[in-house]
Amino acid sequence: MKKIGLTKIFLIYFLCVHAAHAAEGPKVLPPLTPFDQKFESTQPPAVSPLSEEEDGNSEEAILEILNKPIPVPAPVVEETVSEEEVPAAAPVRTKIHFGLGASYSLLSKLKFNSVKVDDGTLSATASEPAYFSDDNYSNVVSLEFDARYTPRNSFGAMLAVTYDTSRSISGGNLAGDDNSFYNGINDGAKLQSTVFSLNAVYRWVQYYIPLGLNYSVHKYSAGPNFIGSAKASGGMGYQIGFGAYLSRHLAAEAYYRMVSVRISAQPDDQNDPPTIHSTDFGPDYLTTAMLTLKYIF
Repeated sequence: MKKIGLTKIFLIYFLCVHAAHAAEGPKVLPPLTPFDQKFESTQPPAVSPLSEEEDGNSEEAILEILNKPIPVPAPVVEETVSEEEVPAAAPVRTKIHFGLGASYSLLSKLKFNSVKVDDGTLSATASEPAYFSDDNYSNVVSLEFDARYTPRNSFGAMLAVTYDTSRSISGGNLAGDDNSFYNGINDGAKLQSTVFSLNAVYRWVQYYIPLGLNYSVHKYSAGPNFIGSAKASGGMGYQIGFGAYLSRHLAAEAYYRMVSVRISAQPDDQNDPPTIHSTDFGPDYLTTAMLTLKYIF
């Protein structure tokens, strides 16, 4: 059904009124009173009614206007999108940050449960482990750099490299005989380590727990009293820690770390024949507790 606008309603009303006046015919005015005659000159001139032709033409024109189609605007159809077409909200992304800091090692211990000595004819394992505690060599300061992705209340990751300054060995015990140090480890020996670590991290808001694996690379010097060649090699180890964001750019961490160490020495024995050809310590672990403070950026 077509809607009728206000213009059409007005035109229809006008036609109806006009048709009613035409049906009544000319009105007969009552005779003028003296008062009316006095003011007759002030009356507006009478308007003659339209002739049938003019009236017909007007009606036809009006009907023609009424019969003209009025453009109806097309209905606005709201596009609906199914739930399957609506993409899921993008996850909140946490940027990768970097940490740069320093660590100090505590309660360090290096214990070789396996010590093998080769004198050229026989290879034997020492009956006692080689034991070096933090009383036997210095604790050290380490420098650490890491890249971390630690979203809140979720799992993340941390990749780090730690440079341990040299540890100086000042004593210890090997198979119950201190003289055995001259077979590869003695007073003045130094061990420097570089540790690469990869941690899985679970973070709440302020606190987080890193846990992962490490791989170590060592530089070793047997000491001034050792004549011969010696070297240290690393391997796989692990660490577990606890951290806290003290502020937006500051984090504190505590770690328990185990680093793989193996020391091989070939003394230059002046005896004829040589008394000892080689000594192998390990592989075993250097364990230490570390306190770290980092700047996060």
